[in-house]
Amino acid sequence: MTFVLSTAAGAQAVTDLRASLEERVAHGEVAWIEHAGQAVAWDTTNGFITSSDDGDVLVVLDGLLHELFDDERSQADLLRRRYRQRGTDLAVDLLGDFVAVVLDRRRRTLLVARDPIGVRPWYQATSGRRHSGATDQATLCTLPWVDTGVDERMALAYVAFASRSTGPTFHRGIETLPPGHTWVNTPDGSSVRRHHSWRIDLAPRITWADAIDRCRELVDEAVRSRLRVAGSSSSELSGGLDSSSIVGTAVLLGQPPLVGRLLFEGRSADERTYSDAVIEHWDLAALSIRPWIPSLDELTALTIGWRRPVPDANFTMFADLYRAFAEVGHRYTMTGLGGDDIFIAMSYETRVLSAVRQGQWGVLSTLMRTSLRHPRHAWTQTWRPTLRRLTPRARPRAPRYISQQAIARHDLGAHFTWPPRLTGVPAVDERAVNLTTGHTAFILELRALVTDLTASRNTHPLLDPRVIEGLYGLDPWLPVRDGHGRALESAAFVDRLPPAVANRRSKAEFSEVFWPQTLTAEVLERVTSGPLVERGWLDLGGFQNILNGAREGRAWAALPLSRAVEVDRWLRQPET
Repeated sequence: MTFVLSTAAGAQAVTDLRASLEERVAHGEVAWIEHAGQAVAWDTTNGFITSSDDGDVLVVLDGLLHELFDDERSQADLLRRRYRQRGTDLAVDLLGDFVAVVLDRRRRTLLVARDPIGVRPWYQATSGRRHSGATDQATLCTLPWVDTGVDERMALAYVAFASRSTGPTFHRGIETLPPGHTWVNTPDGSSVRRHHSWRIDLAPRITWADAIDRCRELVDEAVRSRLRVAGSSSSELSGGLDSSSIVGTAVLLGQPPLVGRLLFEGRSADERTYSDAVIEHWDLAALSIRPWIPSLDELTALTIGWRRPVPDANFTMFADLYRAFAEVGHRYTMTGLGGDDIFIAMSYETRVLSAVRQGQWGVLSTLMRTSLRHPRHAWTQTWRPTLRRLTPRARPRAPRYISQQAIARHDLGAHFTWPPRLTGVPAVDERAVNLTTGHTAFILELRALVTDLTASRNTHPLLDPRVIEGLYGLDPWLPVRDGHGRALESAAFVDRLPPAVANRRSKAEFSEVFWPQTLTAEVLERVTSGPLVERGWLDLGGFQNILNGAREGRAWAALPLSRAVEVDRWLRQPET
């Protein structure tokens, strides 16, 4: 268990949380503040936790804010002053990677606010008048009144790649506080309110040059605000466009980062040609680390400690890199996460529908002329998918390795739907689907497990709300030009990229880090005869295809097999 921050409301909830933390409180490892049936506890050794207490109002901040700056005051102190001015609207328009907790003794109010993206996690449990919250599920699982039974629908959704952070978790009695929401407890009861709503700036007729300028200005501001609060400049570097653009932006802002990269053995995963080009282009210091591949004993220990399945290797492989950053004093590291959602062109059919919705008649005229010249190709690639998208009953399908009985029993099909409406422009709503479904928050919660384990933090400039709201609504046809699927990104940051990266069209795949953890006879035997089969979740014919692909080293088999293995491991634990 990696304890960071927790709260309790209700006399029994306070008593139980105090009992679970008593030994660490006694040793000074955990701070404990309690008043009138409300309590806050936090890890005193965690450098990302700051607090400010004037006797009436206590503020505990987990994370960093990107818009409150004062060289003379801590961000927690600035946040306490903001609470004095705004009350429970504290988090409205607040930017950062944070969970903020306020204990107002005079008003007997306990407040928890989560950042708009969900970079920092927050889990909650409620039973009658008992309520507790924490940055990790394991802390809540230790409380005797919390229902820790398996939420089968959420566990199945995880295996099927339909996970979301919209409330339910792997445990029936634990929910997430959605990103951009505030929970408030007073003597009259508890409530949850939204403090952030997405306001996408639709700009279907913006010129290519203006789009480039907008990309640069918004990313500059997102990186600049993080560098100001971080105390150091560091960034992950894969050699792809996204992380390389962030690194180049930091250099041009006058703070060349320490970069960290993973070194792989396999040709398909090895990006050293590109990361070397970035490092040499800017003459940067670099950490080069092998991916962390935990042993079976380590995976079992993590499963028990976290009280949930271990994230797949796409997340855990970074652990030693984060430890290396922390050892040299760089604990707050930028990433390129979010670039795909901004710069990759959305599906052809949603772009066609968006052209109709936004009156882009020139685009539609070009499409019609092309269709007349190549009718068969136009029907299969453009018009048939577009018509299918307009069919109300049509929806994406669940993976074939999940049994139809399990899909029906747990209503899993509801997880496979078209993007929720946000703007009414299909391609823009498709671009925002990871935000609106809670998938981005779920991914960030997985990242937080690994970073908290290594005493470090990630921050994601391309997931900054200012970047999202300013770039998601650009003309959906802009990302593609002259056959380049990420032409806008390459053009916007060309002066920040070495030529080898700016002209790159390939993308690495990292399945090689999965096989040591999954592709053993013992592990495969357990999965195909254990809890997933007993619960009727797997279609054994479909899952056999996954196994065949894994044995052949096929990249598409890595993630499904990894998730099945980790859920199987979790379900076998006595407390699950």
